[in-house]
Amino acid sequence: DHDSVPDASDACPDRPGAPSPDARRNGCPGLVLIEGGVIRINRPVFFANNSDRILPRSNAVLQAVADTLRLSPGIRRVAVEGHTDDRGNAEANLALSQRRAESVVRWLTEHGITAARLEAHGYGPNRPMVPNSNGRNRARNRRVEFHITDPAS
Repeated sequence: DHDSVPDASDACPDRPGAPSPDARRNGCPGLVLIEGGVIRINRPVFFANNSDRILPRSNAVLQAVADTLRLSPGIRRVAVEGHTDDRGNAEANLALSQRRAESVVRWLTEHGITAARLEAHGYGPNRPMVPNSNGRNRARNRRVEFHITDPAS
């Protein structure tokens, strides 16, 4: 299935997934997927409005990222990227996105991930996924991404 879990320990060898501490879910589709040098999250990380405070409803997806990193020692370094939409002051958005990325790094380190494996980058509105032409698109552009920058050889 071309995920990072060897088929011998993959509970879902025909469907891509991510490592899980639960043997019955190991390698199965869930909240995260390792794909193309990215740890893809299937739910957004939510923050308080105009703040870097992570909302509790984000704990499950961040725990899934932490579990994936804990069970994937071959992923030596991950860039946590914060992004915003284009509403408001671009400089303020850039600073907010950096603080949000740092907040996610802090959450992950508080939950057992070594800080040396993580780096935080804020890009503000400079890397939109889609045009900021309506509310739905702006919501998609407000995101956190996890890019693997140093995988095992």
